[in-house]
Amino acid sequence: NLYISDAGLFGGTYDRELPLVECSECGPNGLTIGLYGYEDYVIMNQLALGRVIAFDPSDPENTIIVIADEYNGKDFNSPNDITVTCDGKSVYFTDPTFGLQASGDTGFLDSLDRSIQGFQGVYK
Repeated sequence: NLYISDAGLFGGTYDRELPLVECSECGPNGLTIGLYGYEDYVIMNQLALGRVIAFDPSDPENTIIVIADEYNGKDFNSPNDITVTCDGKSVYFTDPTFGLQASGDTGFLDSLDRSIQGFQGVYK
């Protein structure tokens, strides 16, 4: 199967409680499959919402499971790339500041000082 999703527009404030089907600007980014126990689910980074979710594309209710949305009590910056290990037991994802860019920025380096975590990271 091939899963493609429009990354939407960025900027402004996003509601983390908005249902997936209604979230046209939630910033879907990295997509992967194969997480142990969730083999029928797509694991997706929502860059603009700062979280990693799982959803079953065949679920008519569009139910999501939030896998991760914070570290040490702070929201993620903007999860971007994602992969599942060969054994399906771990997820790794990057958390740059791409989704924190603002009008007038000349590149993502301008958003580094807006990092929620205080750094860009790779998480397991």
